[in-house]
Amino acid sequence: MNRNCLFIGITLFILLTSSCITPTSDVVVSPSIKDEGVRRIAVWRLRDGGQMPNSGDIATTAIESALMEKGFGIVSYSMIKDILAVEIGYKEGMALESGMLTVEVLNKLKEDTNADAILLGSVSEAWCNMAWLPPCRMAVSFKIISTTSGELLASASVSDEGFAIEKAALKMARKAAAKIKK
Repeated sequence: MNRNCLFIGITLFILLTSSCITPTSDVVVSPSIKDEGVRRIAVWRLRDGGQMPNSGDIATTAIESALMEKGFGIVSYSMIKDILAVEIGYKEGMALESGMLTVEVLNKLKEDTNADAILLGSVSEAWCNMAWLPPCRMAVSFKIISTTSGELLASASVSDEGFAIEKAALKMARKAAAKIKK
């Protein structure tokens, strides 16, 4: 009897605590994304956030993979970094804000990389806690900006969970990419 009560108690605790945080998928896409013909996206490394070291790298890789699965071409961070070093004086470790991307900088990015848009953002949550099921969570916010017009083409705030931080990041990224149509 005591084992059954303990089992039921533990099961209820797990169910109650694991449902306290719900994955989100708030992605707003401008109709202009089709008009702009976005086929190639320059992905800027997402800023770290949360409790996991290198969370920005993990989220960036997941987003790149998810966008490639959807058929988008991806321009690497290193190529973008070199252009921005010349155009805005970017130095490693410096935060890149959308306000720094003037029409001239965006046009130079398009000219040198053939990217139709640039994606930039940050990780807001990244953690693993073995008391939760699933134990890991990744949440990011990002924007996609046209390199032709400077228009905001998409804005996203997305999260998901998984049994490893990389799995949570990939689930989150696939959810966001599914809403961004070519």
